[in-house]
Parts: sequence; C-alpha cells; structure tokens
Amino acid sequence: MSGPAAKDRRRQLLRAHPELNGLDHVELAAAAPSAAPALRATFVNPLGPLPTPAQLRVDGGDRIPTVAVTAVEPTTDPRTALVTLASRGDRSRYTLRLVTGAGQTYPPDWVDPVLASACFSFQVARDDGLPCDGPPAPGPAAAAEPRLDYLARDWESLRAVLFDRLSVLQPTWTRRDAADQRVMLVELLAELGDRLSYRQDAIATEAYLATARRRVSARRHARLVDYAMSDGTNARTWVQLAVSEDELLTSGGTLPVVPAGLRLLTGGSDAPALLAAGSPAAAAAVAAGALEFQTLSTLDVLAGAHNAMRFHTWSGERPALAAGATSATLAGHLPHLAVGQVLVLVEHRDPVGPARDPRDADPDRRQAVRLTAARATDAGGRPLRDRLTGEAVTEIAWHAGDALAFPLLVAGTLVTGAGGEREYDDGALALGNIVLADHGQAQPAEQLGPVPATGRIRFRLARGPLTQVARQVVDEPLRDGSGTREVVVPFVASGSAASAVDAAPDLVLPDVSLAEDGDGRPWEIRRDLLRSGAARDFVVEVDDDGFGWLRFGEPVDGRPADGARPPAGAVLRARYRTGNGAVGNVGAGVIRTVLAGDDTPAALRAALGAPGARVANPLPARGGTDPETIEQVRQRAPVAFRRQERALTADDYARRAERFGHPGPARVQRAVATVRWAGSWHAVVVAVDPVGAEQADDAFLAEVRDYLDTYRMAGHDLRVVAARYAPLEIGLAVHVAPGRRRDLVRAELGELLSNRRLPDGRLGLFHPDRLTFGTHVYLGPIVAAAQVIPGVARVGVTRFARYRQPATDARARGRIDIGPREIARLDDDPNRPDRGRFFLDALEGGR
Repeated sequence: MSGPAAKDRRRQLLRAHPELNGLDHVELAAAAPSAAPALRATFVNPLGPLPTPAQLRVDGGDRIPTVAVTAVEPTTDPRTALVTLASRGDRSRYTLRLVTGAGQTYPPDWVDPVLASACFSFQVARDDGLPCDGPPAPGPAAAAEPRLDYLARDWESLRAVLFDRLSVLQPTWTRRDAADQRVMLVELLAELGDRLSYRQDAIATEAYLATARRRVSARRHARLVDYAMSDGTNARTWVQLAVSEDELLTSGGTLPVVPAGLRLLTGGSDAPALLAAGSPAAAAAVAAGALEFQTLSTLDVLAGAHNAMRFHTWSGERPALAAGATSATLAGHLPHLAVGQVLVLVEHRDPVGPARDPRDADPDRRQAVRLTAARATDAGGRPLRDRLTGEAVTEIAWHAGDALAFPLLVAGTLVTGAGGEREYDDGALALGNIVLADHGQAQPAEQLGPVPATGRIRFRLARGPLTQVARQVVDEPLRDGSGTREVVVPFVASGSAASAVDAAPDLVLPDVSLAEDGDGRPWEIRRDLLRSGAARDFVVEVDDDGFGWLRFGEPVDGRPADGARPPAGAVLRARYRTGNGAVGNVGAGVIRTVLAGDDTPAALRAALGAPGARVANPLPARGGTDPETIEQVRQRAPVAFRRQERALTADDYARRAERFGHPGPARVQRAVATVRWAGSWHAVVVAVDPVGAEQADDAFLAEVRDYLDTYRMAGHDLRVVAARYAPLEIGLAVHVAPGRRRDLVRAELGELLSNRRLPDGRLGLFHPDRLTFGTHVYLGPIVAAAQVIPGVARVGVTRFARYRQPATDARARGRIDIGPREIARLDDDPNRPDRGRFFLDALEGGR
C-alpha cells in the first residue's frame, strides 16, 4: 500500500499516539487582497505549544523558490494554526515543512517524520492528498501485449489472427470444424472486420475526386467547383400519326385528341400501328428489343387530310421552295391547320433522276417547322382560292428559326415508261399530324417507405437506367398579372420546332415524380437542395448501375435548412421512366406502333386501329447522349471554372455579344464595342449586327443588353445600339447581247444587286448576312457578278458612292470605305431611298 491510502492509515495510527503529532493538511486562508497571505495548517492531534516561525519553512516554488514565515498564531480549533507569510508565491506547487530550526532539515522530536510536510498551492484553497516529493510508488507490471498482425484486413487474414489468439488463450481447444460454435463466431467476427476494413478504405478513397470510384462521390466533388456531372440525356424525334383519309378527330376544346404521355414502340416494317399495353404481342415486342418512346406534345386535331399535303405551285410559277423560306401555299382547303402545329417538309421525289423516283429522294432533305400562321378562308369566311384556276388553297407561315435549310423542288417534269413526259406536283410534301416524342419506358408506380423517424432517408428505385430529360426554364406570367415566375418545361411551345429538339438545355433532370400516399401535394425534383429551404424538394442521384437514389433534406437544429424531410411513417409513391443515352438515337421510320393503355382516348384507339392508319417518325431521333464517365469528370471539373465570365475590355464585350443565343443558332453576326470615360464612370457602347435582319429592333437590343449585363464589369455603364448603316448609290450601264431579252437581264441584275435571298438559295450581293461592320464595298466583284449574267455583253459603271454624298474618288479607287461601326446597305426600295439605291442608267442592245 502506498500513496494517499498509506497516509490515511498513518494518520489513524498517529491519532492514538500520546506524544507524536503531524500535519494533516494545509490550505490557503481567505484574506483581503491588501492583507498578507496566510496558511491554515491543520495537525492530526491537538497542538500543545505552537511551532515558532523558525520551525516552519515554505519552499518548492518555481519562479519564487522560498517564502518566509513571519508569524504563527492559534485559532479556535486546537488542531489548527494560522501561519502568516511574507509574500505570495508563484503558480507552482509549494511544501510547508516542520523543521527543528533555521537551516535544519530534520523535523522536531514531537513530529512524525512521515507527516512532517504537506503540499499546497497559492491558486487553490486546498491541496490535501497531492504528492509533494519522492518518486511515485511502483504500480503493477503492465500486461504483455499480444503479438497481433495489424496488417490483417480481409476475411482470411482476420480469421487466421483470431485463431492464433485463441490458441494462446485456450490452448486445449484444437478443433476447427465448420460446425463448431466457436469457429462460427470467429468467422462471423472476421466477416464484420472485413466489412469494416472495406468501409474504412472506401471512405478514404471517396474523399477525393482523384481517387473516387463511385458516381455519387464524383458528382458531389464536382458540384463543389460548380461543375454538373452529366448522366446523359434521352433522344427526341417528331412522330406522325397517319389515319385514314376521311378521318377527322377534334378535341372540341376539352381534352386533346393525342395526349402527352402516349406510349410508342419501335419495330420492323410489319409492326402494327396499334397494340394493347400488356398484351402478349406487346410483351413479345419489348422482349425482342423494342424501345419505348412517349409523346411530349399534344394534338387537338387529327385529320387524314393532314397526312401528306401538296404544295400549290400557282400554275408552275412557284415550282420550288427556296432555301430560307418561311412561308408557302398548300393545295386544298385545310381549315384545321392551326398556329402551333408542327409540319415536316420532306423531299418526296428525286429532283435529279429522269424518273424522279420517290425511292431515290434524299432522306436528309426533311425539316420540321412550327406554324405561326395558317389561313384557309378569306375575310368573308369563304375557302381561300387561286382566283385564276379556282383551286382551293391554304396559306401557311412558320417560325423564323425554322427557315428552310435547303431548297425543295415541288413541281417538274418526269420521263414515263413509254418515253414520254408528264408533269408532277408532289416533288415535296408537308406531313401533318406531328407530335414530339422522347425515349423512355414508363415503369409501374413504386412504393417507398415507410419513412424512418430518425436518420438519413435514402430510397433506391428498383429499375434503371433512369431517363434523363432536357428541360428549359421559361418565365410564365402570373394569373393576377403581378409578375412572372420561372417554370421548368421540356420544351418551349412557342419556340421553333428546331429548338424543341436541338436547343441547349438549361438543366437535365431524371424523369421522376414523387407524391405521398393520401397527400395530393407533389414533391419537386431539383438538381440540388442548396436553396430549397423548407420546400418539398428532393434530389435523385444516379449510381454506377444507372439506378436512382432519392435524397431529401436533413433538419439542422430542428429546422429544415436544405429541403423538407418527409414525415415519419409516410409512404411515398414514385413514378419514373427508364431508358437513356445514345441507344435512343434511332433512325427515321423506326417508330411504328402506339402502345394503347386504359388512359388512351377511345376515339384515338379506333382511328389508329382502322385500315390505312400508320405510325412513323419522318426524322431520326437525336440528342441522346451517354452518361459522363468518372474519368471525364476528373479531367474536366478542376478546370471548368477557369472561364472568363467578365467583360473587361471592349473586345470582351464584342466577342460576348457575338455569342448571344449560343449554343444554338447564332443571333448576332458581328458586334463592335467602344469604352469611353464619361467623366465619373466608364460607358460601354456595343453596336450589334443581327443575323438575317437588316435592322435590330428595340426588343432585340433589350435582349442583348440583358444578356451582356450578366458579364458587365462593375462600374461600367452599358448601352446596346443598332449598327449605323451607310446607304450606297450604284449605277450601271449594261449592253445586252444580240437576241437576248432585255427584261430578263434587267430582272437578273435587280436580283443580283439586292438584299434578298435568291430562289436558288444564294444571297444577293447586299444581303445583310454578307455585309457587316467595316466591310468595304469593292467595285470589281459587282462588275464581275453582273458580267456573268447570261445575255450581258458589256458592263459600265455610272455611279459608285455613298447615297447623296459629294463626289469622291471611290469610283477611281474601286472601293467605298466603310467605318468600323458602319455597315453598307443597298435595299433598292423606291419608298425608302435613304436605304440605298441601284440605278440601271442604260440598258442597250438585245431585244
């Protein structure tokens, strides 16, 4: 026995001794701040004569080694004496010792040598029991550490380590039968250790983007640097639902004839137009590898007259649709064509071969257009007609973003089998009854839950890969007219047909909808929960196998900080689609079957089941992309943020303005910018030249300014203005070759020196897309272009200058200089001569 316990026993023995005494404990006596410090020394037995100050010594300090004792006084307690000190010590530990006199180290005869000293501190009131001097008593010997292999981490090595240890602890146990209870426990512990080791390794591996092996980990690491990992996108295409020629289905202002969500299947040439969902034939088609698509848009009219519509050629005067066309005339009375419907313009006959065989038609000459106007009646409500021939016609126009990308020959002459010729007017057709569809197979509703009361909520969807749908964010006006709100849609219904398939998405999200049983309010899917607050939002994270994991918000201090948490015990119901990636980019004519379910309108089922009905996609599906790999994320995410997102110089503003509308069709051909000091701030003026337009209107300039405002440098005042145009005045004197018609030459010259697109797709010399900022106008190309017109013998120049400007040497130099913020212009509009004029001052010869 040693330490405090031994001293307690010594005190008990000392209390029974008639002569000896000793120190029980020492404590710091409370005193006023200005008074001298004092100690209360308590002895084991009552004191007789008090010890003198010379018989008490205080030492052991660190910074102040000793403290002098100035007085010893009795107290009301016969065992306690008040010891007054000359000063306070430092913060270290001190010892009060009883000695025989000054300079001595031994205690007096009446003091027990073991209890002749006591430890105390000036920082605490009492220090009894604290050791003051002497080495600590030796404790029991430490047990020998077992020799273990700390590198053992898998099941086999951990099992071997456990058996080795048991051989030491239980040397008599030598059985290693698999049925032995101890063997079973050893193997169970080895399995748990193996799982724990794997978990530890996985945590360390997934902690860094460079070593992460799971998609979820890579996605979260990339999100920290504002990089969104792509899980791929599904494909889209336009699908035609052709019905018998006498069929006409209208919605009557209620439910659409063709609803969104109509299921479609790919198939071979013998695939039927209609199959019942759940039927053996449908199951066999899916088992054979048929892909499922679903309609995204709706149709209010399904008419057999819209299956294949011919163009009216005005008695052969308009035998072709020029490249860049945005309007046409259809043959026949088509009153059910309406704004917003989509048509697919296709080349039906080969325009080159003598037989004009439809089988040789170019499949690449097909384009979807969205109607912006459709007129089948005149002001009196009568069918619109060609007044010359009396034929019924329908005039249509489509979105400027769907301007025809190639010329389409509508009418011509073909060679018959007998060597004769006949005219045709079906060289190009307009296909109607078109709906937008995307790749993805609908899955039965899946029940998830119940939601646990505590802990993280992680539900895994049973099927994959999840369909990833590209979405657009649009501003929708509020019903009360107080403003707008952002709405996420799969495509912009008022936009062009091209934008519904090719527009760069604002975000891509899995096609998953979620709701609670018994609660009509849906949960909203989001890309992340960073700004969700208390909203009912959730995130779907796709794992390495393409399956989705649902993640919800976690409360912080009882308050939802990143999305609401479903109530405990709630049962969630998820509806989603599977099928994604480039596999959905099927060819034209592959989608052939409607998969009709209980929610398919009966009238639509009857129309598609009738003879002559067919389903086809005139255009191939496109837009399907495969998921981004983890290695691609490793390469792209760390450098994705290194983009210049601020316009600092004038060139930065100009180049950024030229990207307006990107990705997608460019909307600004060229821009120039200047930065000026306005006295208190910098003013940036950006002049823009729009594509396909002569003048930028106020609405266009406002859009460009809002776009540039995102990149504007703080302190810069930004203005976006239209380009300054420099009208020209050009005159020619032309001599026509003998036998050539002067009127045809005049018409050719007028087309050539115009700002229009020519019937063969070429641009006039002064078309807005051929001229931009600072493009000088040279005389040589103008003369050369006029010279090659059939029937032109000679060309002379009579005028070559800016409109109504003093005569210059431009004609002699062969060039009109255009300033850096100017664009040359020659519209040749007699009503607006200030926009440039072309004069044919002399036209001689010919006939």
